[in-house]
Order: sequence, then structure tokens, then C-alpha cells
Amino acid sequence: MKRLLLFVLLAGFASSLYGQGQENVWAFGGFMGIDFNSGSPVLTFSSLDHQEGCASIADKNGNLLFYTDGDRIYNRDHVIMPNGVLFYGLPYPLFGAGPIWSATQSTVIVPVPNDTMKYYVFSMANSNYGYLWYSVVDMTLDAGKGDVIPAKKNVILSDAGILSEKMTAVSGNNCNAWLMVHDKVQNKYMAYEVTGHGVETTPVLSNAVVRTSDIGVIKFAPNRRRMVAASYGGFFIQRPKGLSVYDFDPNTGVLSNAMPVDTFTSYYGACFSPDNQKLYATSGEQYSNWGTTNRNLFQFNLAVPTPVTMLASKTFLGVADADLKRGPDGKIYFGEVGANRMGAVNFPDLAGAACNPVANALSWFYPSRLLYGLPNDIVVLVDSAKARTYTVDACFRDSAVLQANSGGFNFIWDDGSNGMNRTVTESGRYTVRFQSGCKELTDTFDVTLARLPLINADTACPGAGTARIIAEARDETNYNYTWKEESGRVLLEQLSSTGSTLPSLNPGNYTLQLTTTSGCDTTFVVKVQGYPPIHVTVNPDKAKIRYGDSIRLEASGAYYYTWWPSGTVSNDTVRNPFVRPLAPTVYTVLGLNEAGCTDTALVKIDIDYTMPDFIPNAFSPNGDGLNDIFRIENITYQKLLAFRVFNRWGAMVYESADITKGWDGSDKGKPCDMGTYYYMINLSYPDGTVRNYKGEVILMR
Repeated sequence: MKRLLLFVLLAGFASSLYGQGQENVWAFGGFMGIDFNSGSPVLTFSSLDHQEGCASIADKNGNLLFYTDGDRIYNRDHVIMPNGVLFYGLPYPLFGAGPIWSATQSTVIVPVPNDTMKYYVFSMANSNYGYLWYSVVDMTLDAGKGDVIPAKKNVILSDAGILSEKMTAVSGNNCNAWLMVHDKVQNKYMAYEVTGHGVETTPVLSNAVVRTSDIGVIKFAPNRRRMVAASYGGFFIQRPKGLSVYDFDPNTGVLSNAMPVDTFTSYYGACFSPDNQKLYATSGEQYSNWGTTNRNLFQFNLAVPTPVTMLASKTFLGVADADLKRGPDGKIYFGEVGANRMGAVNFPDLAGAACNPVANALSWFYPSRLLYGLPNDIVVLVDSAKARTYTVDACFRDSAVLQANSGGFNFIWDDGSNGMNRTVTESGRYTVRFQSGCKELTDTFDVTLARLPLINADTACPGAGTARIIAEARDETNYNYTWKEESGRVLLEQLSSTGSTLPSLNPGNYTLQLTTTSGCDTTFVVKVQGYPPIHVTVNPDKAKIRYGDSIRLEASGAYYYTWWPSGTVSNDTVRNPFVRPLAPTVYTVLGLNEAGCTDTALVKIDIDYTMPDFIPNAFSPNGDGLNDIFRIENITYQKLLAFRVFNRWGAMVYESADITKGWDGSDKGKPCDMGTYYYMINLSYPDGTVRNYKGEVILMR
């Protein structure tokens, strides 16, 4: 498990609002239903037979509570509640019978804050009437099957006839909800706040900026920070077309930063991806009261910076013209009006074809059929959030960013700071108190910062093996250090909390792998730099000289030199000394460059012990002072062991071991006859060898 950096992202608010069981059962269209409680969609039945808007809600465990089209409210047994018939079929002077029939988002369900057994059911008439009212369902009534409270039935919020057919709701940040509708006359969005005290009758107004059609949905992103508005038009009735995205502030209910993503196409349904970065929309051009053409499903990338680039990301995915809805299984469901099947976008967070849209994900039997509407989004105010403890292993980091629950508010950290994020630079335990829904929670972060050790490498001389790489610990993290040379051979493996040193290195690349028992793991290359190489040579690299002679040696390639053995060297610190060995000698010169790198060179000097031509071949002992004595000349280093002279009969006439003496041509004091005599000389040399020399000499008078 490799971790090169860490940002601690905790459970998002969207999962707490939309990821529980409240939306696990859908009722919609013509007798259609879906149950997601098994983890996969299972086809079910409903009593609805309604063209467009609808809503259904379950408890947090996924058990169906009730569903509605805004005219009628059905309990879990698919039977209309005792007081569940609202305006439909009843005379009402403002807009007559059946005012809700065929309104894009004719209803939405909002839990009553601080009362888990009551729900607001908001109803909207179609744009021909443009009215808005609500009723309250109490689930304790009718033996737990629920019923409308008579005193809180059909409470008018707006009867001015100014509303389009767009209506949805979203959770606020203060245990409240916002009911969002559209004023078609002023082209403003109206956000009614729903709190534990009731429904605020004066809405928060936001300029729509972009002109929108009466028909087409509005939807909020899972993170509640954006809203999309679809605008459905066509040839039959000239209405504005398009798709617009707004920023939304759940604290104030204000919409801002209107972005017209697409003004060229007519859109009916829309839905954000679970990660809030993709937008899906269904298009269609109205050519009669009920007919549409150009029925397409598109994807837009909202992560790009401008509306122009959002439009450029528009990708065709298939055929669809009904609404879209995000399922509890993370998929987005879509379909065609009148069909007995639905499609699904299997991976809606992925771009383009990778999102994997499938046209026939679900199929029903007649008379079930898909119409325009799918259940409106459900607001869940009180979630099952609990205090949590998070273990944060910040691998190879000097700090960690702790992010509190993104759906919470009123954050207070243990250091008194109150932002959603907190940067910590020390290991330890940190806590944050915050409100989630209507609860105050405290989350705990156990943080371990595994700081990367400081790495220092020596610069080394080539081949010297003297460099070190030192990993200096910056905290008490117990790292397992594995050092390797470039070939992969392990040089050192060590478990240490105080650092590690790799010694005796030559220039080159080395790898260090750092791991911890908590799963931190990284490998990087450390380079030992090398000084310029040094190469010392000697000229000549070998020679042979006569015993007693000297020779000049010339070294090169270094800045400083040292010679040894130094006893026979004229100057052992210059590059070109004379040497005068008296025996065969191997001289070594050590060179040193400016960086302190060394190299050596050898030169072998041999000695020529060969006897020179120094023995005469004749002498004349006549007393004239010239060649009167037969002797060995130029003896220097040799030692005379024996010098003998013999006559032609083999009789020895002279013998001596004194190098300073010679034969005067006599034998026992008497002059010898002229003629040829024979000598034998034995010499000892410094290297221990003994050489014998024989020859003739002529005695003349």
C-alpha cells in the first residue's frame, strides 16, 4: 500500500442524506415501482397512474411509508390514506378539478424537522394554474399506516398563479430544508425555508438570470452546492430551451452564478452524478400536445471551468426523454415515455462511454409503463450519523489535512479553530465537534505523521569506497530501511527509529525503500556523486640499469606525488625524481588530485649485474711502468673471492683474494717465462650470486 501524500476525506454529507433507506422504494409512472432493499433493483407494483410528478418515501431501514402524485397519498398497502385525497376531483374555485394533472414536479416530500413521525407533502398545480400548497402526514395515525392531519391539509403557500412546474427540496445546514420553486413571471427562484417551527411563508428570492421554460425539472447535486434547471420547449409551443447550472448556498437558500450550459437543446429531465462532477440530461422537442422527437440522453462534465467547455463535453449516450433519478445503488436510471422498460447508467462518475449506459436494465409487464416522471428527491434531515474515530497515517508527510464531515456545520476543533479543514504538523489525537442534521457529534482523529528522513549523500572518489548515505530521522517513526545497489543486490536492511547509514560506497545510484507496519511504503533513488577520476602513470613503466647507475622516473596525472621506497629516491615528493637502486626494486608512486582522490602506479627497475670488459688479455712486467701488473680493473660492487693464475701445465703461479693486488709475472719471486697463462676469477654479487670467469692472458717481456 503506497502512500506518497494524504488528505483525510471523511464521510460526505450526501451519503448521510441520500444513502440511507429513505429512497429505497420508488413508486412512479403507470403502476410502476422499484425496491432497492436487496442491493439490486427489484420490480414492484404501485397504485400510481400519473403522467409526471411523484414522490415516495421509506423509513431509514427501507420500509415503504407512503407515496403520492400530489393529488392523492397512498399508504404502504397501496391504498389512499383516509384523508389522502387532496384537491384532485374536488371543486376548488381557484383552479377547478384536478389541478395537478401533468405537472413536471407536482409533489415533493420533506420530513418535519425534529419530528420523525411527520412529513410535509408539497403539491403544485401545472403551469396553467401555478399554485402551491402543502399537507402534513402523521405516521402515527391509522394504526401506523399514516394519514393527513385534517387541520394541516391543503395549506396554501402561493395562489397567485405565478409558478412554473419546477419544484424540489434540499437539506439546509441548520436542521432545516429549502423548498425550491420557480416564479415564471419574475423569472426568480423562490426558496421556502422549512424548520422545526413550520414553513416560512416569505421565500428567499434568487434571480434566475437564464430564462427557463415552465416545463422541465430542477435538481440539486448530492453535495447540495449546485442546482440544475432543465427547460423543455419545442415547435408546438415556443418555450425557452436549455440547461442551466447554479451555485447554491444551503445556509441561506440563495442561488447564484447562473451558468447556461446548453441553450440550443430542449431538456426535460436532469440528474447529477454521485460525485457531483457529471450532469446527465434527457432532451426532446415537443411537436404536439403529447409527442416529442429528438429524444436523447446526454452527459456533461461539470469539472471543466466554463459553460463553453461544459457544452463542449456534451456526450450522447442513448435514447431517453423521461426524467432521470439517482438510485441507492449509485446508478442513474432513465427511460422512454410509454415504454415498459428502463435503462441505467452503471458508472455515472465516469466520463463518456465509460459510464456504461444500458438501455434495457429493467423491464415490466403491461399495464406497467414508464411515463415522464420519476420520484422527486427526498430530504433526510436527521441521519444516523455517529461519532467516529479515524486513524490517519500520513505517510512521508510533514503535515496532514484533516477534513471534518463535509455535511456538518458549526465546527469547533480542540484548538478552538472552527473551519472544516485543519492542518496538523504533529502526531497525536485531535477532535472536532460539529452538528450533523439535528445532532451534535464529536469525531476523533488519531494522527501518525511518518516524516520522510533527511537524506544526505557524500561525494566520493571513484573506486575509493569511502562515501556514505545518511538517512537522518525526523521523528520517532520505526522505519524498515532496505538499501540496494543499482543491480538490486541488498546492501543493508535495518529496522530503526533513529535513522540509518549506508557506508563504504563508490559513486553511483542506490535505492532506499522505506516501509512501516502501518502500510507506508516508498522507494526512491539516492545518487552518490563522484569527483573527477584520477589516473596516474609513470614513464618508463619498467627499466633495467647497471648496478650503481641511476634513472629518472616521470609521473603524470595527479597534483601531488609520493614515492616509496624512498631510500633510493632523490626526492620522494616530486613527480620526476632520480632513483638509484642497488637491487631490483618496484617503486610505487601515489598521486593525489585537488579533490583528494588517489591513484597509484608501479615501475620495476631491474639491475644488470653482468661483469664489464675489465680484465686485460696481456701485460708486460718489464718495469717500464706500463702494464707491469695483471689485475682486475674497475671493480666496484663485486667482492673478489679468488683470483688464480696457472701456467700451461696447470701449475698455479698466483693466487689472491685481495682486489687491490695483481700478478707481477713471477712465481715465488722468480720471473716467469713469456707465453700464455690461464686465469680463474670468482666474484660475489650483491644479489648473492657468484660468477666464475676464466680466460687467457699473454705475458710479454
